[in-house]
Amino acid sequence: MYSMLNYAVAIQTLCVVSVLSHKPTVMTTKGPVKGFAKNVNHVHMSVFLGIPYAKPPREMLRFKPPESPDSWNSTGVINVTQSKPSCPQTKDGVSNAFGPGFEITETNEDCLYLNIFVPGTKRKPLFGSWPVVVFLHGGGFQMGSGTLFDGSVLAVYGSVVVVTMNFRIGVLGFLSTGDSAAPGNWGLLDQRLALQWIQDNIQGFGGDRKKVTIFGHESGAYSVGLHILSPMSRGLFARAISMGGAIASPALLNTDLRKRVRHLAMKVNCPSVTKDEVSSEKVVSCLRKVPVRDLIRHDQHFDGAFTPTIDNHFILRDPFTILKSTNFTAVDYIIGGNADEGTNIANNIPNFFTGPEMSQSDYDKYTPNISSLALKKPIPKIVEPTLAAMISSKYYPREENHGNFRRSYLDALGDVINSKIFETGMYYSKRGEVFVYQFTHKPSHARFPSYVGPGHTEELPFILGYILNSNGTDEEKKLSEDWMKTWGDFAWTGTPYFNNGSLVWTPYSLPSRSYLQITVNMTNQNVKSEWKPGTRRFWNEVVPDVAKLACTTPVMKCGTYITHKNMEQKHYIYYV
Repeated sequence: MYSMLNYAVAIQTLCVVSVLSHKPTVMTTKGPVKGFAKNVNHVHMSVFLGIPYAKPPREMLRFKPPESPDSWNSTGVINVTQSKPSCPQTKDGVSNAFGPGFEITETNEDCLYLNIFVPGTKRKPLFGSWPVVVFLHGGGFQMGSGTLFDGSVLAVYGSVVVVTMNFRIGVLGFLSTGDSAAPGNWGLLDQRLALQWIQDNIQGFGGDRKKVTIFGHESGAYSVGLHILSPMSRGLFARAISMGGAIASPALLNTDLRKRVRHLAMKVNCPSVTKDEVSSEKVVSCLRKVPVRDLIRHDQHFDGAFTPTIDNHFILRDPFTILKSTNFTAVDYIIGGNADEGTNIANNIPNFFTGPEMSQSDYDKYTPNISSLALKKPIPKIVEPTLAAMISSKYYPREENHGNFRRSYLDALGDVINSKIFETGMYYSKRGEVFVYQFTHKPSHARFPSYVGPGHTEELPFILGYILNSNGTDEEKKLSEDWMKTWGDFAWTGTPYFNNGSLVWTPYSLPSRSYLQITVNMTNQNVKSEWKPGTRRFWNEVVPDVAKLACTTPVMKCGTYITHKNMEQKHYIYYV
């Protein structure tokens, strides 16, 4: 049953807009596109796959901001009925990151396309247009694709227009020399141009450009946070949802720009980057001529990765610093994660889930690496033993058997990631309204062993409705339907209504810090008070303070970083 509040909002719309359901040809600002009609659970809808929102970013457009595509008005209608290639990336690990069925099949630098899923008769608005939900895929900014995700079921059950998109990732999306030669953040600028395209065109598809919700998963969730904080994206969306990622997480921010460029340049026989700007221009010019397969292959062969960076343009300064300052324009916001979000990181340990149980020596070996998720990297060697001892002391199992070591390691991973999600919610609540959740239901067809809770990406079949056509239980299918409707209600009104409004999900605020535990068979008992207060403080206060104290001792130099503006070397403190 559709909430009466949504109907009321629709009725208040001043003008009647012809709602699209069986009209697969739409005029855009660049020319007409023709999609196709399909049925989802006996509901008619329209789908448009592979609409170009930018020119192909290759040759001289590689490592540059995206440009709007040329018009095809004079050449007639283009058919947008088949998915376009994903942006270049390595194929290794994609199925591990997103689960079975999410494999990349084709890649090409000509990849900047978006897909639109328009709902039909179910929960059709009486007047006006549908809200728009724009999905930003995850993958650590190294892999993934909007092409992988079918938004049809979410469009129908959420009663929203769903948009998915490809954007540049890895070296092609985030290479930065730290100066004007290549400031970086190309993938984020792709996202922004797609959001602008939506503002200019979505009304023709039955969508309301004033009710755009950006919705991201993992690194896509981090992207959502960056768009909230960036003045460049202001006005392009009204609401936001982050699932499985948070702006308080420092690990996805690139602070070692020129070292990565220098390593890559040497691998592909381009000039090395030096301090003067002419050399930066020269190396970028050379990298534009390197075959894309060589760039991608060598991108994976040295430590670190190309990810978002402070460019003084899209990202003005450290994102978490901006969040804490509350100097940004807040929108209605939902943020949350899964109980065992650390499973994707544990997968990097050979045979972690499939091999013998974790030994104490392996636990001692890998536990120090967890602190890198909580602090800016690289962490000074002199600090590592202290941090490792702290983490081991907190999570060391009471009974020393191998199964307990593995479970303790997963607890530490999940806690550090979720602590950043709740920390983001806490600071965001000082500026705007935010709803925080944690997904705790173990899926009946989980990818991970029985001792693991809901792992990384395991909420996606619920929120995208895939579980409705699988072997999920009746309770899981009901949760999926309710979850999709709730995200749709949020896109309509800014308030999430679980159980058709009978469950009161209160915004996160101090001092209660209430959040919603998402499970099957939800009631008001699922509204919880503060999540693991001691654990949240451990990762967000104790660990950073210890690192800060060590870094500020007179005998220790923690490292250096390079400012983007003038490339000047400055002392850097590695803490949040």
